[in-house]
Amino acid sequence: MICVYIFPWDGHSKQSSDDRIYECARRFFEAERAGDALFPDAGSLAPLPAIVRGQWKKPRFERDIGLRFSVSHSGGFWACDVAREEVGIDIQRITADYHRGIPERFFHPDEHAYLQKNGFADFFKIWTAKESYVKFTGSGIDHGFYAFSVVSNGRIPDGVNGAELRFLNVHPDYCACLCAGRIEKTLCEIGFT
Repeated sequence: MICVYIFPWDGHSKQSSDDRIYECARRFFEAERAGDALFPDAGSLAPLPAIVRGQWKKPRFERDIGLRFSVSHSGGFWACDVAREEVGIDIQRITADYHRGIPERFFHPDEHAYLQKNGFADFFKIWTAKESYVKFTGSGIDHGFYAFSVVSNGRIPDGVNGAELRFLNVHPDYCACLCAGRIEKTLCEIGFT
């Protein structure tokens, strides 16, 4: 099970990103408990371990409690996915003023060619798919973002390099993509504060 939580975000919230991650972890445990799945004793998790950043700034719990998560924010939304396996999420506000030089510079040649053919209409789909994948792997965009393609046979497939991709319907003005080794059951809460 992968839980995706979307908060309204204005960049000035009194609640820190770490506080929101803790809230998402607690909600994940509640969702597991409600589904009669195996879950750790919630009492042993209070308080949850500190959140630290890995080699490429991917956040994780300092002590392994069997949870993985990923965080993204753009425009008016902050997103976090939580699961028992590695996950990655990216959300981007769709704008008309994105920099057309980005695909040429940072995308795989197949992705750039695909965008040129469709008038750059799927720019944000490719961007969120790529970002969610590098968050899933923990490598970040600075390490080979251009070396892999989320375009295959003239389309954006449901996966890349053995990982699955799923686009989420968050809001008409946003594009969001989830990446995990396997995406079966996904619970998504949008708009809670």
